Amino acid sequence: MMTTIRLSHVRAAFAECEARATPHRLPDFDAIATRVEGDPEVRGTLVFLEMHNTGWSGVLERWLLTVEGAAGPIEFVADLLPDAFSTRRRD
Repeated sequence: MMTTIRLSHVRAAFAECEARATPHRLPDFDAIATRVEGDPEVRGTLVFLEMHNTGWSGVLERWLLTVEGAAGPIEFVADLLPDAFSTRRRD
C-alpha cells in the first residue's frame, strides 16, 4: 500500500522543520491553498540536500513538490527535515 501525502501533511512537516531548523526554501502555503480545492495529494521528488546554515546538526532535504490546482499544476520547493517523507514504497 502506498502512503498518500496531502498538502496538509507537507504543511505540518514544514512547520516542524521551521521549529527545529532554518529552512532556506519557504513555501507560501496560504497562497497555494487559495489555488487548490480541499486537501489535494502532493507528488514530490527529493532534489537536493542542504548542508550549510541549516540551523541544526544535520542536513535538510529539499523537495520539489507539485499539487493540482484549479488552473493546472502548482510546483513549489520546500526544505524539510530528513525522513519527513519517504521515497520508498510502504506495504
